[in-house]
Amino acid sequence: MASLHAQDLDFHQWKNRVLIIKSEDGKSEQFKQQLKEFETSEAGLKERKIALYRIVGNDFWLKDYTGQFANTSGKITSKFKDEILEASKNFEVILIGLDGGVKLRQSSLLSKEQLFQLIDSMPMRANELKRNN
Repeated sequence: MASLHAQDLDFHQWKNRVLIIKSEDGKSEQFKQQLKEFETSEAGLKERKIALYRIVGNDFWLKDYTGQFANTSGKITSKFKDEILEASKNFEVILIGLDGGVKLRQSSLLSKEQLFQLIDSMPMRANELKRNN
């Protein structure tokens, strides 16, 4: 059941920003480099409420850095694939904001600095920072 909720992005709305790293080939250097980019950024990902989906082909692994949801894995649904992913892209990085809107979609590597800068420039993030100070 957890894997079904994990793929329903409405389930994450207002709780997590969703970062999707998708590759058709889990052994591709681009995919490996992208995952490695975020390996040492756990604190920054947690602070920014990131739920990270790694998708290879039809398989997914979800890591919720906030700990609100159980980390899980499984097969992606056709709805998730059709509504979120670009079938023509072998590699893509997608950021979905707290409001459920796509904030970034690219088929090149995304640095943690670029990700954090983009999120930190968002109005909801600015409000989070004000509340925390």
